[in-house]
Amino acid sequence: MTVIGGTGYAGSAIVAEAAARGHQVTALSRSLPGAPITNVTCVQGDADDEATLSAPLAGADVVVGALAPSGPPAGTSRDAYRGIARPADAAGVPLFVGGGYASLRPAPGADRCVTGPGDVPQ
Repeated sequence: MTVIGGTGYAGSAIVAEAAARGHQVTALSRSLPGAPITNVTCVQGDADDEATLSAPLAGADVVVGALAPSGPPAGTSRDAYRGIARPADAAGVPLFVGGGYASLRPAPGADRCVTGPGDVPQ
């Protein structure tokens, strides 16, 4: 399992739970954790760099995106996840997106819940 944003709020919880259940986890983040985590390989890099994503995605059986786009990779969640989806798709790895509730708002002023492709404006 690879968690993109693995040291953030949601990502660190996902990484900790997966590792506690015995999964081998790779956590890709802009910053490294303060201490090593059992069953977790930490990789420092930007999720918006597809070359950085290649190695962590290559051996994964699933990819979880847990980004909170802010700071240097500013932009929309949609753009960030498009950049993750391309190499995940090329590697044949399913991508699951998790994170904060606000990231589920498909457009300004819209309801804060996306349940399927029909809820996302094209």
